[in-house]
Amino acid sequence: MSPKKLSKRDQRKALTPLAQKEKAHNKARASNPAMKQFEEHPFYKNLMKYAIVPLFEENKKAKKENREISDLGEELMYHFRVFEYAGPFYEALKRIYDVPLFALRGFSLQWMSKTKVTPQDWFIYNYANYRVVAYGIFDTALLMVNDVLDIQEEPKKVRVSFIKRPEIVSNGLLPSLQKLDKVIEKYRDERNRYVHRSSRPEVDFVDNLAAYELLKEAKEKGLYKGDLPNQKKAHQYYEEERDKQVAKMQKETDEIFAAVIEFLDALHPLYEQKIEVYQSCHAE
Repeated sequence: MSPKKLSKRDQRKALTPLAQKEKAHNKARASNPAMKQFEEHPFYKNLMKYAIVPLFEENKKAKKENREISDLGEELMYHFRVFEYAGPFYEALKRIYDVPLFALRGFSLQWMSKTKVTPQDWFIYNYANYRVVAYGIFDTALLMVNDVLDIQEEPKKVRVSFIKRPEIVSNGLLPSLQKLDKVIEKYRDERNRYVHRSSRPEVDFVDNLAAYELLKEAKEKGLYKGDLPNQKKAHQYYEEERDKQVAKMQKETDEIFAAVIEFLDALHPLYEQKIEVYQSCHAE
């Protein structure tokens, strides 16, 4: 079965930001060594050769000729489908690599004072973001499999049970998907709390600093008469515990990357098979 064609609106939506993505991608290559595991993988190289570059060229040509994007053809449409979720998959991996660095760096105290963003607010924001993005990686991997194998299941029906599909089991993808699922599993309940119930992560050392800041504000307003903890020690404790948590996130990131590479190792030969089928059709 050939991939279902996309409307011109869907094509524009995905193709228009390609130029910006390419610029950001080129800048990231030198500064993000962890992403080289993905970029140097044969799956990504095929994606670049058969999807990203042709789609970028088609978008550029359409802009130059001041016209709508033309029919992509069956082969390019197939690669477009693969890119549709492989692109966000790449972006999600980059984000979970970057988030611990953002949480560690923070912003200047002057900026935080001006915007009323506290260090603990900044950490919690990044901490929750990391877990939500990490959870989505497994879902996106399933959508990639759906498109690479051309199963053509509706995206909304591609759930955990999807990994038991005969096409997936018979092609040897089940073990790597189960491993990726196990690595991501710890984020499921957290993701539901943060996204659907508006809960915030419970991080003791962050709460300690928040309590100190609250007491300080109450004392300044004359609402608290007791002694404040030592400010320097309060912030030092926060920074030490924050660094430990960031190190833990970085370790988790390494575990996710290892599972992702194993998944790509299993997915790559199946993508190559599809490429060879299209290439043989051209030869005929």
